[in-house]
Amino acid sequence: KKIIIDLNKKKKFWVISNIYFPNKTSTAHILTKITESLDSDIITVLTSSKQKKNLILNSSIKVISIKQFFSKSNNLFLRLFDDFLFSLSVFVILIINLRVNDRIFSVTNPPLILPFLYLIKKLKKAKYILLVHDVFPDNLILLKGSNLILEKVKKIYNKFYISPDIIIAIGNDMKNYISKSKKIPQHKIKVISNWFDNEIKKIPNNKYEKIKISYSGNIGRMQGFESLFELIKKIKNKENLIFDFYGTGPLHKNLINEVKINNLNFVNFHGSFKRESQLEILKKTNIALVCLRKGMIGLGVPSKVYNLMALGLPILYIGDKKSEIDNYIKEFDIGWSFNWSERNELLDFLENIHNVNFKLIKIKGDNAHHLAIKKFSERLVLNKYKSI
Repeated sequence: KKIIIDLNKKKKFWVISNIYFPNKTSTAHILTKITESLDSDIITVLTSSKQKKNLILNSSIKVISIKQFFSKSNNLFLRLFDDFLFSLSVFVILIINLRVNDRIFSVTNPPLILPFLYLIKKLKKAKYILLVHDVFPDNLILLKGSNLILEKVKKIYNKFYISPDIIIAIGNDMKNYISKSKKIPQHKIKVISNWFDNEIKKIPNNKYEKIKISYSGNIGRMQGFESLFELIKKIKNKENLIFDFYGTGPLHKNLINEVKINNLNFVNFHGSFKRESQLEILKKTNIALVCLRKGMIGLGVPSKVYNLMALGLPILYIGDKKSEIDNYIKEFDIGWSFNWSERNELLDFLENIHNVNFKLIKIKGDNAHHLAIKKFSERLVLNKYKSI
């Protein structure tokens, strides 16, 4: 007997992210894992990540790569043009192919995708789920300062954030920020954090002659490094402290010059590193540094914090009070937290870091590891995506 399959009744997801497998950035890794966990009969991924050909990852996931021409260009307008072409291509594909009962799952990158998905929602009435990693243009306003154009863009984009049926925020502080700033009911916003990598194992608590504080990741303006180095230059008791920075970014060269000019011989820059080498890097540290510039509360949660916790590293956090990481530290005793206004307290902590004994470092590191296992394992987090 011939069996007829009605594709309109099959559960289908359209996943939209300009960064995806085989790209090895954390965002690509996260989106690939989420896609694999979605409860769907058919999944089509629209991305600009280069594939050798349109890739079928398994029987239910097909990846379509949309070509970009200027992704490596230093010219902002060319990259924006690329993002526009990607977003327009996604719009055309969805207009032609979107069927009844299909669902759209998208991230906020590139930001130009949001107005096109707003139109799709209006025209096709499909269920639309938006995963917010960065709140645009609010993060840009924080970086560049407020002006008439950006405030107008923000007002327009607020409408685009209202459009999804479900918004997924990666932290409670982000949920509160989006709800308040975009006037979105809290029941529409679901909190699903990121997670630590499966291959991460707890590292031994090494004792060194000096206490090592390490940062790994982007060395940019969102982290508040300019303020941090103004404080580092004031440290007088340097004999018991080492700062190690792994990664590159817009401020990388400037900060290396600061080190040379001010003879900060206890500060080391090690350049870029591969994602898979992060474990070896962090085996050489005692305390993991996480910092976000003032005003970042609700605008993002660094995904690396979950790996740091799983490794059993205590965290030195510098950033806004009542942010996601500050709350973890205060509630679960997994490190130390300072606001940027607490400059004297932070300087005193670094000046007297030799008084922070390795037993206390171990206790806070163990607390961090237990928290990661309890709340932020890959299995626990990804199971939450099955119900969307």
